[in-house]
Amino acid sequence: MEDVSQVEVSAKGWRKPEFGRLILNTDAAWQKETKVGRVGWVFRDFAGIPKMVGGNGGEYFLSSNMAEAATIKQGLEMSVLRGGV
Repeated sequence: MEDVSQVEVSAKGWRKPEFGRLILNTDAAWQKETKVGRVGWVFRDFAGIPKMVGGNGGEYFLSSNMAEAATIKQGLEMSVLRGGV
């Protein structure tokens, strides 16, 4: 089993994963007044080619952090449901 405990964060923008690996990019939008948000995610390969994408809108979140976390969770769940990417 691979070690997935390390998370790489870059302020320089998107960084491609190593050959043979995928990266999960996520984004969420949230309105404080209505507490409604939209989420989106994409798995990309080392060349930046999308391998799986998804998202939805109109969900209720208590905070922007909840929306961001839900986006990551959704992307990972879909990957597992589809047997990996």
